[in-house]
Amino acid sequence: MANLALGIILFIFIIGRQVKERVLKRSTFIILPIVALYEAISMYHPLTSTWMWQEGIVLLIIGVIGGVTQGMITKVYERDGIYYSKGGYVYAACWIILIVLRILVKFMFDQGISTETLWLTWLSVIVIYGVRGLVMYLRFPNAIRYAFSENGKMKQRAMIK
Repeated sequence: MANLALGIILFIFIIGRQVKERVLKRSTFIILPIVALYEAISMYHPLTSTWMWQEGIVLLIIGVIGGVTQGMITKVYERDGIYYSKGGYVYAACWIILIVLRILVKFMFDQGISTETLWLTWLSVIVIYGVRGLVMYLRFPNAIRYAFSENGKMKQRAMIK
């Protein structure tokens, strides 16, 4: 349960940061998926019924749609040799919609709250961030390459000093 609370707090913090303009860094694409992977693994329970598989498939489809939407919403631009990203309030609203959809899917398939498929929530977060990153790469390939390059990392460090 402590893992779940930590995950939710981190999730809210990271999404809150997406509303504001910030330097585009590789951690933007890595931290939340790693936390989500940890949570998914720690909560894993085998999918033993048809409704569990259906719930998983629906969540993966929602994750892909959410990732594409967020990748299209996120703005990336360059200023003074540094790339910045900004999700804005529409991005935050998209996360709220995704969370509401997750709750609806949970009740639609499970008729209540159980922890057997909770790990699927974290799996869908990984899908959302993965697809979002891919869409952003297709839209802004130079910016994403820059964020993962050593040159970009050095410029970001110099800017902080």
